[in-house]
Amino acid sequence: MQKYDPDLIPPDFRAAKLHSHAHRVGLYDKIEVCPCCGQIVNNKILPLLVDKDQLTFLGSGYPLYFTFIKTCMILLCLNLMAIGQYSLVRNFQGLDCYGKLLSYLYVESGITNICMKDFVSELSLANRRSDVKLNYISDLLSFTSSILLMSYIIYFRVGQKQLDLQCDIEEVTPSDYTVMVYGLNNEENIDKKLKQYFQKDVPHGTDQKISVKKINLAYDLSEITKLRKERQKVIKEKKVAYKDGLSFDNQKLKQIDKSIRAAKKTCKFAGVAFVSFKYDYQKEFILEKGQVSISSLICNSLTGLQFDEGFIFDFYGEEIKIQQAPEPTDINWKSIYPWAKESISRRLLGAFMALLSFLILTVAAYFLALKQASIAMTTEKNFFQSEDMLSKHSIRVHTYSFAYSILICLINSLFLDIVVRKIVSFQAFPTYSQKNTSIAQKLSIMMFLNSAFLQFLIFVRNDRIYEPGGLIYNITYFFISNAVVPPFVKFIDPDYIIQRVKKFYYKRTKNLVQSEANELFEHPEHAIEQGYADIIKTLNVAFFFGPLLPVGYLLSLLGLILYYWAEKYTLLRRKTVNHSPSFELSSRMTDQLELIPLIQIISYSLFNYLVMNQTSWINLVALIIALIFYYCPNDKIIELFWQFEDNVEYQKYDEMNFAAHYDRSNPVTQSKALKHWMHRFTKQEKKELDQLEKEEDFGTLKQKHHELKEQLELFEV
Repeated sequence: MQKYDPDLIPPDFRAAKLHSHAHRVGLYDKIEVCPCCGQIVNNKILPLLVDKDQLTFLGSGYPLYFTFIKTCMILLCLNLMAIGQYSLVRNFQGLDCYGKLLSYLYVESGITNICMKDFVSELSLANRRSDVKLNYISDLLSFTSSILLMSYIIYFRVGQKQLDLQCDIEEVTPSDYTVMVYGLNNEENIDKKLKQYFQKDVPHGTDQKISVKKINLAYDLSEITKLRKERQKVIKEKKVAYKDGLSFDNQKLKQIDKSIRAAKKTCKFAGVAFVSFKYDYQKEFILEKGQVSISSLICNSLTGLQFDEGFIFDFYGEEIKIQQAPEPTDINWKSIYPWAKESISRRLLGAFMALLSFLILTVAAYFLALKQASIAMTTEKNFFQSEDMLSKHSIRVHTYSFAYSILICLINSLFLDIVVRKIVSFQAFPTYSQKNTSIAQKLSIMMFLNSAFLQFLIFVRNDRIYEPGGLIYNITYFFISNAVVPPFVKFIDPDYIIQRVKKFYYKRTKNLVQSEANELFEHPEHAIEQGYADIIKTLNVAFFFGPLLPVGYLLSLLGLILYYWAEKYTLLRRKTVNHSPSFELSSRMTDQLELIPLIQIISYSLFNYLVMNQTSWINLVALIIALIFYYCPNDKIIELFWQFEDNVEYQKYDEMNFAAHYDRSNPVTQSKALKHWMHRFTKQEKKELDQLEKEEDFGTLKQKHHELKEQLELFEV
């Protein structure tokens, strides 16, 4: 196997391409390993129509993600069948919006709050605001819709749990054998002490035998990060020398590498360890021995800040916590130390920063929407003077509404994303799943505030719901832009285009080292958290404004269909997944779905009162049921009524050949572990080759392989 030199200049672009194939989303039909990272090369591209079950190699996160999008589509379809189509037909048949001539005559006679008839108002609730005779039918249908939504969300939670178990059965990973221990003190020989504790002290007094196979410790990476930044400066000097045709002395790089190796031996212990056992059931035995922290449960349920969630153990007189370990590729190693030492202060300060950002963006969006409403009212005064000027006003109203909707979409897609990611990075979550969950939750809330709620407050305050330039125009254009813009941005994928341009440039100049070439050729990381935020935002806006504009259900459904295929295409063709999302991410996002029935019944009651001046006891009953549904621990209730058998791995830890492991992912132990992994792979490859040569003449076997390949090519043609 070719030796890897990260500082090679000019780089070997074939090796960089091999590295990109090792990190792209796909499968392999032959074993080939990337020399720089030890990942198996995925030489088999998956088709776009691949079933979610075939994505289990990415962990349960991605099958659950695509199932989540389909579930959101089904929720919209259920609502359309229950009340949406009925509301669309009744709105279209209404007679409460008037043509331009009649609208002009009403304005001349001093009548205000007119609804001008056009393609927006004709399909809105305003077009039948005086038709209250059959409103009880709408109330019953809205109640039915809420019950259907709640029932299907429960059904999805059951399927969600079953799918996670299925993925766990199909893909055996190191976390099936491993627990995460935290709250440890910085002691000498802590790994030996942990091994003794788990093998002798925890099972004391029982017949259970525990065998610890491997312990990987987490460290403070701040000093190593600092040295690597210095190394990057020296690499820049080397690139300048190459560009000028000068020789470069690698002594500086060797000295920094030596300092990095020394720093790895002396860096501070983070108080976190990953302990792997011989069998899966031994890990489960350990977890069952712990005590639940009641204070942490109460704090997490009240604040949602995800403090210590592990089981309490007595470790030789000191309190430690143990929980199920995340996947090796899901661990945010840079954040482990600040999380272990400063988790409470960082989480609280981050929550304050998020709240402050919410307020600033809320005020900005409020004044933006207020300005748009003010422009609409000003132009109305100026142009309601003749029928011709009324037509010009109508064009301006649609133009302003469309521009505002596009601006809000751009703010949501660009600015909000940057702000939220900065805040969540500061909060230092130990896993990427927790980090992504926090990003998705914050983004979805802020997007909903910008996209819907603030506009609602402003236009209701100014009594401009269905008037020209009113709320229904802004929201209609938002539905249209939201159905098209996010899927379009996902499909064209600006990050991928930028990467292609850079590749074209550096292939000509060759002025970069091998490690940079590998990074350049690797596809951009897929942002699953952005996808969840977009989907939740789409659903929240659809169900909030659906009772006023039922066409929003259809446009949102179309948007989700386009988004689903855009996501699938970019994931399978243009993205890499370096951090496997866990079940926790999908479960937390489903918690957001439980708000949908509540949003639906509140908005239905609200718009019926504002537009038609109607209230109903049926809506009150539906509201009480939706509140109970949201505040009940539905995931716990499901576990009481449905039996989910935990998957137990009977294979030994030593017998498993894991694609990723804690020591190969940990920056401190990575180099040594990768060398061991590559040596083991080379040795196994040589052993298999020697076995083939013994069983049959190698030349004959090679000829047969060539003939078989030709036959397969002919068959494909």
